[in-house]
Amino acid sequence: MPRQPDNPVFPYLERARARVRLTAGVLLAVATLALNAQTESTVSLTNTSLPMYIQDLRSPESALAARIEEPLFLPSSDEWYLTTLSFGAGGSLVLRSHDLTLHIRGDLRTEGNNTVFVAFPPVDRQAEAGSPGRAGQNGLSGQGDGAAGSPGQNGDPGRPGSPGRNAGSLILDLSRAPSGTVRVDLAGQDGGPGGRGGDGGRGGDGTKGHPGRSGLLGCNAGGQNGGAGGRGGDAGPGGPGGPCGMSGRLQILAPNAVRRVVLDAGRIVLAPTRAMSGTAGASGTPGAGGNGGAGGNGSGFCGGGSPGPGGPTPAPPSPPAPTQPGECVPPVFQWITR
Repeated sequence: MPRQPDNPVFPYLERARARVRLTAGVLLAVATLALNAQTESTVSLTNTSLPMYIQDLRSPESALAARIEEPLFLPSSDEWYLTTLSFGAGGSLVLRSHDLTLHIRGDLRTEGNNTVFVAFPPVDRQAEAGSPGRAGQNGLSGQGDGAAGSPGQNGDPGRPGSPGRNAGSLILDLSRAPSGTVRVDLAGQDGGPGGRGGDGGRGGDGTKGHPGRSGLLGCNAGGQNGGAGGRGGDAGPGGPGGPCGMSGRLQILAPNAVRRVVLDAGRIVLAPTRAMSGTAGASGTPGAGGNGGAGGNGSGFCGGGSPGPGGPTPAPPSPPAPTQPGECVPPVFQWITR
């Protein structure tokens, strides 16, 4: 069969097809890079940005990778899904009393030696102190010659310290051994110290006795003794310290191979610290006894009266017993192999 003459249109068609194939390849590569960038992009989680990403974090299909550079406070108990999670040298996740379950399909990375999961950071480690007791009012001076002063009022007890809050618990669902050391502190909050007891009021002063009265031939009445000083008010005892909060629980869900690496290399460290009960508040100061009044003056044949005795000053109260000794236990570490 004789050869057909070349069609001059064919070369143009071939070049057009080549350009289409090249353009399609470039578009596919760009789309792939964009998808990878979207999948592998790392977002910075801060207390300001967390609400923007919270729905993605809660989705089991999430492809979110996150980095924490500062203390991030968990607003409520939650369950998050991440491809990777990394902590900068100053980053941490603060649970307080909230529980958190973290599913991490990729890497869990840390930098430095800071604690990255903590229930109560140093600024929030102790519950509020009890308020101090009110001081007693001072006694009144005696009314009239040689009258005794009234006693000072007792100081009120200090208020109890606030109880420490319970620590939240943490579940880490890991597919790989962490990169770096993951330090965890799930101690409960320390109880607040008790408030100081109120000071006792000072006793009132006794008044001076009336002077002696002389007659023409002798003493009709000698000088009167001074009035006794009033007793000082008792000091209020210090308030008891608040009880400690319960420690949290750390659970690790991971394959057995990950467990061996973590245990051999010490990649996860749970601090053995425990919360402490609050210390009892100091007792107030007892009120001083009032001064005795001076004796009445002598007159002529009459001698003067004796000074009145000063009012007694009470002894300080005994300190309250320690609060709930031995009830503050360290956190629990539990492995679950899957």
